[in-house]
Amino acid sequence: MIDRPNYFSVITCTFNSEKHLLECINSVEMQNHGNYEHIFIDANSSDSTISIIHEYMARSNANVRLYSRAPRGISDAMNYGVNVAHGDVIVHLHSDDFFSSPSVFSEVRDIFLSKHVSLVIGNCRLTGRRVQSFTFPSGIFRWPIFKLLFIPLLFHINFVPHPSTFIKASVFERFGLFKEDFKVAMDYEFWLRVLKFNNYYLANSVFSVYRFSENTISSKYANLTSRELISAIRLNRSKHLISYAVYLIFLRPLIFIRRFIKVCFVFRGSIR
Repeated sequence: MIDRPNYFSVITCTFNSEKHLLECINSVEMQNHGNYEHIFIDANSSDSTISIIHEYMARSNANVRLYSRAPRGISDAMNYGVNVAHGDVIVHLHSDDFFSSPSVFSEVRDIFLSKHVSLVIGNCRLTGRRVQSFTFPSGIFRWPIFKLLFIPLLFHINFVPHPSTFIKASVFERFGLFKEDFKVAMDYEFWLRVLKFNNYYLANSVFSVYRFSENTISSKYANLTSRELISAIRLNRSKHLISYAVYLIFLRPLIFIRRFIKVCFVFRGSIR
């Protein structure tokens, strides 16, 4: 077990990220809980990404580090960041994303201290040029029934936003890293693998903003995403036999009925 200091490790993977990188960096710099390190894993950027990071390193009082590596996929970069991180709490904030307010670290630290959990999961606001801004999972973390059905519902949709999920380093040490054969849904597979065995807290707060664009990996490879989601479930459903049964027997039929009713209303309205 590594002896880790009591601070946050923010891991940002970059590749030609100059367009939005400064907004990402500023959201980390403005945190009123200043005990953090910011680690960049760059895949040989050819734009001004490296210059922006070097300027950040020169002016920051925090521990800012840059590692340049040949591109091996986002899972490899995320794992490399975990391996070189020194903090006891790790969060992956990609270069297009940013923290929602200066109080995020303070709020998350207070939750870890008071709730004694291994993961803190918050809400995320999605924004982008072609999508209307909305909050995900839209505040439902405050509903007791949702907390009860958290794992069964996870088999239906990945509603755990990685930029708003803060993970104790000990979770990675015990359960391993992101699977590098997953190119898109590596976080979903990780949630299914570790949430069964770790205490987590669902915070009804928006911790981050996720910028959805045509260049986002999950938006470019929709078919691959679907295949990997199915693979993640097959790999981990045996760890959640009761939750998976609840999903199959109760939740999935209810979801299907809801969709059917919605389609009927739409069809009925179209023929009037």
